[in-house]
Amino acid sequence: MLKLSHLKRSAVISAVVGTILTVTNQYEAVMGDQAMNLLKALITYATPFCVSLMSALLEKKRLMQDILVTRESSYAPLESMKGDVAAINLLASQMHRTEIDVNTASKNCLRFFQESPQLSDLNTSQIANVIEGTEAAVAGSAKNIGVGDELLNLSARMNDEIERLLARG
Repeated sequence: MLKLSHLKRSAVISAVVGTILTVTNQYEAVMGDQAMNLLKALITYATPFCVSLMSALLEKKRLMQDILVTRESSYAPLESMKGDVAAINLLASQMHRTEIDVNTASKNCLRFFQESPQLSDLNTSQIANVIEGTEAAVAGSAKNIGVGDELLNLSARMNDEIERLLARG
């Protein structure tokens, strides 16, 4: 986590700030005849070095956390879409199954009327109306089965795309 660039920048800051503080704090020793306090001078240079280095490391840590939070939040909509895709898939499957059941029942009804022309309670036009309505129901069911198939295919493609985006992470 510590880079050479952090150390170089901290050393430059320490040299500039440490020199200014040393001249300010020990002016008589630097410009005059008094003895220099080496411990004070070392601490004067070490303090800005440590402050600069810690600031750089803490800022880098904060930036990395921001990047992780941003990355995680950018995938949150995809995660929620997976649930939406699952719901679409379930509804499409139910619709598909229902349409197959309706189509089968309509075909059975049509076959019953076609095979039983001698029904005593119905006249010929009533039987023709029932047959015509049943044929229309069969045709509509067949069309809806196609829509259900398309929904299932779309749902599968959406799910594959979401998985691909999440894996790219």
